[in-house]
Amino acid sequence: IHRETGSTFLFVTHDQEEALFLSDRIAIMRGGKIEQLASPQDIYLRPTNEFVADFIGDVTFLDGHYTARDAGVRLPDGGFVAAELDVRDGPVRLVIRPEDVLLGPADAQGLPGTVTEIARQTGTTLYSVRLNGGLEVKVRSLGLSPEAGMPGQAVSVRLANCRLAFAL
Repeated sequence: IHRETGSTFLFVTHDQEEALFLSDRIAIMRGGKIEQLASPQDIYLRPTNEFVADFIGDVTFLDGHYTARDAGVRLPDGGFVAAELDVRDGPVRLVIRPEDVLLGPADAQGLPGTVTEIARQTGTTLYSVRLNGGLEVKVRSLGLSPEAGMPGQAVSVRLANCRLAFAL
């Protein structure tokens, strides 16, 4: 109807996927105030704050210390995540989307962990992986990953696209 009439529509929904699919612009609201008004792509890839990042899609927050010189973030457990971020050196909270995490066998390069949960969905699988330092990371892969056959399986995770962080 929108395309046929060219009229402006206001569509209210709590279904984030529906909003991302149908909208030209999205207003994320909290407590009666707009947290962010932007295109679906900007809302998803460049949220203005942690509330918006967490509200739209699955997300994992990892705290660490960013150093531009090292081009990465040192995690509290000693792990290191390569990342070129648009923040000052210092404490940061990485925003990790599950599709930006790659699963590998336990002996592969990456952060070691254990699969704690597997949720099979149409066309994808959502894994929960507890890193050896105790942090929980969500991983989305197409189909089933041969490296993560069942809960309790030792794996490694590699964060492929670390682009977003908030300074702490």
